[in-house]
This record gives sequence, structure tokens and C-alpha cells, in this order.
Amino acid sequence: MGHKVFAFRDDKEASEWAASNVPDLGIVNLRQSHIRELPMFGRLKEINHDLRVMVITGAFSDKFCDGRFADDFLIKPLDIDQVETKVRQLLGLQNDRNQESRGKH
Repeated sequence: MGHKVFAFRDDKEASEWAASNVPDLGIVNLRQSHIRELPMFGRLKEINHDLRVMVITGAFSDKFCDGRFADDFLIKPLDIDQVETKVRQLLGLQNDRNQESRGKH
């Protein structure tokens, strides 16, 4: 899709990178055994309030629905068209927020 992508092995590495960079979107492949790591996404959003987070998981959790941890999610198995649609939607939300904040100054 033409986006610049950075991949990380774990949440610590991703958090350290996000503390000094400004990503537009974080896509997290969350294994069921790592559901307890959801608060980390809240910390990422505290670092960058405009960061959109999409979780890819094999099992739904109602924790995805409140917006504190993730803005959207996909359940495996994935369809590439579905992933691209979600990315466009989330980045569109990002662009809308940036335009709104520029208009307020």
C-alpha cells in the first residue's frame, strides 16, 4: 500500500521506538496468551494521542471494544483485502483528526 513499515519483536522494543518517533498506526499481532499485555497499548496511546492501534488476534476479547487499548481489531484468519480496508479506515481517522486540530489553531 506504499506505507513505511517498522516491525518489532516485542512490546518493549515497540514502546521504546514509539517514545521517540511518531507512527500513524500500530498493528499488533496479539496471541491469546498475551491478552494481559493490552494495557501496553494504552501506554502507547499516552505517548502519542493520535496513534491508531489495530489488533490482530485469534480470539475476540471485549477489551478491544472500549477504545482504550485498540481502535479496531481483526480476527484470524485474515483476508488481505480486509486488512487493507481497516488500515485505510484507521489512517483516514488519523487524517481527519489532524485536519480538525489544524483548523482549531
